[in-house]
Amino acid sequence: MRVISGTCKGLPLKAIDGVTTRPTTDKVKESVFNIIGPYFEGGQVLDLFAGSGALGIEALSRGADFAYFVEKDFQAGKLLQQNLSFCRLEQKSVLLRKDAFQAAKQLPAGVRFDYIFLDPPYKMAERIPEIIQKLIEENRLAEDYLIICEHGVESALPKEIGSAIQFRSEKYGTIIISFYHSIEGVS
Repeated sequence: MRVISGTCKGLPLKAIDGVTTRPTTDKVKESVFNIIGPYFEGGQVLDLFAGSGALGIEALSRGADFAYFVEKDFQAGKLLQQNLSFCRLEQKSVLLRKDAFQAAKQLPAGVRFDYIFLDPPYKMAERIPEIIQKLIEENRLAEDYLIICEHGVESALPKEIGSAIQFRSEKYGTIIISFYHSIEGVS
């Protein structure tokens, strides 16, 4: 696993062994970033169920301003911190060792996110709409946001969740990446 593009291009990232996390493969990560744009022009990132931090780190490498990583697993959080340090991204990030379902109300006041990565354990995928709705209710989404969700093929996500509409869904073997943005942003 590595950073694919940007200022940290080619740097290897550590992933935790075992079954507590499931890193997004480089192939899927590259495809996701090709879809949402190869380079960011700033923006705030929220990486929920961050695991190794590969998605948020990729966003920072490609030009996002700042990222909040939420990961409650101790070992994964420790590894994520090592990855941020190795990529020299500590000044552009915060790691919250918290439950992702509680993170929305524990993030700093006034922070609104342009990019949200949701990659929960597949057995928890049915709670993705709940998390998105909570972010909407807590006014945590920027005006022109993108939400990227990874889930198993056995879990179908709704086309609309509050003010978020699914505009694309891509299948990669046994996983699906679903993309959401604001209904108001649809033209």
